[in-house]
Amino acid sequence: TAAKRASKAAKAAKNLTGKEKPDELAEYNLDDYDEEPGGAEGVLAGTGLSVFRSNDEDPYITLPDADDDSENDEDTIIRPTDALILACHSEESGHTLDVYVYDEAEASLFVHHDLMLNAFPLCVTWMDTARKDGQPGSFAAIGTMDTEIEVWDLDCVDSMVPAAVLGGEDHEAGEEEKGKGKKKKKKKPTKVLKEGSHKDAVLGLSWHTLQRHVLASASADKTVKIWGLDFGDCHRSLIAHEDSVT
Repeated sequence: TAAKRASKAAKAAKNLTGKEKPDELAEYNLDDYDEEPGGAEGVLAGTGLSVFRSNDEDPYITLPDADDDSENDEDTIIRPTDALILACHSEESGHTLDVYVYDEAEASLFVHHDLMLNAFPLCVTWMDTARKDGQPGSFAAIGTMDTEIEVWDLDCVDSMVPAAVLGGEDHEAGEEEKGKGKKKKKKKPTKVLKEGSHKDAVLGLSWHTLQRHVLASASADKTVKIWGLDFGDCHRSLIAHEDSVT
């Protein structure tokens, strides 16, 4: 090491001159540098900086151990005995769906995770509709001020987009319409809606209790629509109402 080389250089100077050169590093005991006892070690200890042989000896290391990790993992698990509570709220920064978990055994209620929504929420309903693999899942359908219905997979904690969107604006068709337009006076672009979509805000939602993939929606456009989650399309529209349906 550099410390040992400095010590050897001092000894060599003594042999050549016959005089012992003052060793400015003697106070650091460099000859026994590698034989320091446990705890703080090295030349940094003399300057007020401590170097420890292991993290267990360092009082400032507070990283979680394996037991702490297992406790954190347990907090993320939703057990069959837990109760889920869904709540939507809106702020200036955006709209959020909060997934609460109530642990009856410990009488605790906490936000398990939250999901960022794309529009102002008006209604929400939960259903354990089947996934693509046939296993029951955990989904929330959300009606918004827009004409679309967002379906979120609650088992995906870090989802950035909904698992399915029913109705709403057809962005692909809208781009095609823009391409066909002639260069005339600029007009306010009109939204092109998907086939079977609501034309106003979605005010109410209800899952079918037997056909788990069927969802009914009520809207301010005076219609009720029946949706199928298997293909994400509208099966039927009921237009007998004379006012907004909730």
